[in-house]
Amino acid sequence: MATKSFVPRGSNEGSIGTVAKPWLESRIRDAQAVRNMGRYTAGTTVSGQRVVVRGAAGVLYADSSNPAHAGAVLGVTNGAALAGTEVDVVERGAVDDAGWSWTPYQPLWLNGVGLISGTPPSSGFSCQIGFALTATRIYVAVQVPVVMI
Repeated sequence: MATKSFVPRGSNEGSIGTVAKPWLESRIRDAQAVRNMGRYTAGTTVSGQRVVVRGAAGVLYADSSNPAHAGAVLGVTNGAALAGTEVDVVERGAVDDAGWSWTPYQPLWLNGVGLISGTPPSSGFSCQIGFALTATRIYVAVQVPVVMI
């Protein structure tokens, strides 16, 4: 029995990546113009560019080992704040940090306490928080978490 291979229309390499990448890049350009950001009270001192959840006293670092945080990831802080002061949290949109060195289009995950990583955690819960646009810019789009048992 003969097998058929899928070759996307307009592709000369037979790879879905040759079609998907330009489509993704156009969507990224559109999305970068829109940023959903909220201003929240910091429940504890928080650093910039960290993944947070909303707690009773305000936002605090999300913890991938805490199952109570699995459905509560809010977004990424867009600056640092002392406990009791306001902090901007990007819920959807671009965040920049000159100290980052991501690979463009790399999926990014909460891994640990407030940390953004290119590697999903091996226990607790897994939550993709977005993907890299460039080496120093990410796009925050928190996905549905998967609790590991």
